[in-house]
Amino acid sequence: MSFSAALIAGGRSKRFGSDKAFAVWEGKPLWRSQLAKLEALSPSELLVSCRKDQHFPAEHTFLRVHDALEERGPLGGVSACLNQAKDPLLVILAVDLPQMPIEFLAGLIGESTPDCGVVTRWEDGFWEPLVAVYPTSGVREIANERLRSDDLSLQGLVKEAAQKGFVRERVLSEEDRRYFVNVNTREDMPGPKS
Repeated sequence: MSFSAALIAGGRSKRFGSDKAFAVWEGKPLWRSQLAKLEALSPSELLVSCRKDQHFPAEHTFLRVHDALEERGPLGGVSACLNQAKDPLLVILAVDLPQMPIEFLAGLIGESTPDCGVVTRWEDGFWEPLVAVYPTSGVREIANERLRSDDLSLQGLVKEAAQKGFVRERVLSEEDRRYFVNVNTREDMPGPKS
């Protein structure tokens, strides 16, 4: 099944204090480590949702995707990638989830169909919309409409997509939960703290 893959790397984190995408995790910038995971899945195209002021090395072959409107948060990035993706499915991965294994992402793809993707969900009902597989055409329209109405909630996006049958949930197991530890502050990074 043909799919596109997108790294969501354009966030602005005040808590972290600098651009998380370029923070070093186990010897590599987070963006490079996360992009390698998506590349390993062999997508037909690789997208990186980023800001215009972010500079990635020119030797990497991926399409840089910018939000149509600035300051729209993660929904802006997801929407921009859905609008750009050429395949029936789009795999989404956030830059700040460095413990996410390739096998988990591959499992989500395997559970998806061209018309119905899979989004992970906690037992309390909270969706993880930035580790997901979306059917491009169905969710694209929902995302664009939410941007137009200035409803930037990713939870709302996934809830509506699920209600319309475009995605189904995969409830996180006890073992899966360790993959969803966000890098939000410098204290979340490995190594000595300065």
